[in-house]
Amino acid sequence: NWFDLLLVLLWIFDTVLAIVPVESPVLRLARLVRLIRLVKLVRAVQGFDSLIIMTTALKDSVNALFWVAMIMLVVEMMFALLLNQVLVALVFGAGHEYSDADQTLLFEYFGTFLRAMLTMF
Repeated sequence: NWFDLLLVLLWIFDTVLAIVPVESPVLRLARLVRLIRLVKLVRAVQGFDSLIIMTTALKDSVNALFWVAMIMLVVEMMFALLLNQVLVALVFGAGHEYSDADQTLLFEYFGTFLRAMLTMF
């Protein structure tokens, strides 16, 4: 069989290339073609239908996931700014007596915008 001979020769060629530390764009392309062939084989197997559906769904939802993460980041930033301003005005404002330990603790967690973001994260 010519096909079997070709597969064995390609396997020997790949094994030799794995041993020899030579890197070139042609070899990278050959490895990529081999990987694409493997992906086609996975698609051909009937048992991987659900896996293919899940991976394509994840791939197609990356854009929506990105924008959800951006909205969550903006909401967290707004609450961090709000918490920072309210606690600084409450603790260091006139008429409120807090101990130095409480003031230090509040400053450690909510004293700056970045600290408030990290505390809420």
